Amino acid sequence: MTIRIFLFILVLSCCLFNCSKTTEPDTNTVATPTFSINGGSYLTPRQVSILCETEGAVIRFTTDGTTPSTNSETYSDPVTVDSDVTIKAIAYKSGWKPSTMAVAVYDIFQADMSQIRNITAMTATPDTIYADNGLTASTIKVTVKDGEGFGVIGQVVQFSTNFGSIPANVTTDNTGIATCTFSDTGITGVALIRAIVQNFHPDSTDFIVSADTCDINVIIADVPPIQELILLLPTPQDPYPLTVDQSILVRAKAINVLNEVVPDGTIITYSTNLGFFTDIDNNNLGTNVQIAVQNEFATVYFNAGNVTGNGTITASIAIWSASRDIVVNP
Repeated sequence: MTIRIFLFILVLSCCLFNCSKTTEPDTNTVATPTFSINGGSYLTPRQVSILCETEGAVIRFTTDGTTPSTNSETYSDPVTVDSDVTIKAIAYKSGWKPSTMAVAVYDIFQADMSQIRNITAMTATPDTIYADNGLTASTIKVTVKDGEGFGVIGQVVQFSTNFGSIPANVTTDNTGIATCTFSDTGITGVALIRAIVQNFHPDSTDFIVSADTCDINVIIADVPPIQELILLLPTPQDPYPLTVDQSILVRAKAINVLNEVVPDGTIITYSTNLGFFTDIDNNNLGTNVQIAVQNEFATVYFNAGNVTGNGTITASIAIWSASRDIVVNP
């Protein structure tokens, strides 16, 4: 009986002892801080926020390369990063293990004024051309200067347009001006021409130090109709007298309804029923030739040939024509 009582008391004591024993929980660890902007290279200053997912945690950080401690500066407002800097941060919470250290390295490029690129002027002359498949064109000029106001030599200017034709890349000359030609492709409307300049980091072609953009409009209008065609021989005599094998200069000028001479490259057709047309070296071009306008006139030579009599020289363009009578004497 005594033994049973003893065993009962022993078992009861063990049960009471085990029930009263407490197990302490594992200590939690504060989440590692994160940065609102990843470390890297940037052209301009940045405002960097430091975040921690653990509620109630206090973030301590440094910007001098040292490891943060509980005595380091407490994070409250975004950190202004305006020069090369390394931010280190550790988050703390009472009763918790500190977080692991977060590190972000920032490189803020300090460009000098000579590396800045500004488009200070962009012109189109003339600002209206015609849908004549390239006969008319506008000269586009873009002036590029650096931050000190000096023209940038050898700067590539990138051009684009919503329609029409323009070179993709043009380099500035020794005055800092890039010059190119814009022409039509047969479509009328207002063309938007854009010029872009970019200066890249000397050590990285992916890092743009400075850039600028400028736009200009060029109107592409319908070709204005001809209103007058003028045929000129050396003198106004009518009929114009010639001798056998005599050669003269013949010119024609076409004027449109805007009282403008048609552009260079416009074709004027000549024909004759006596004699023939030649080039400057007196090579026979035949009795029907097409001559392009250059400097306002379509110019060709005419040879009276070796047949005497009366004839006619005619110039024509579109629905217009102009004629002069000639007489070839022995």
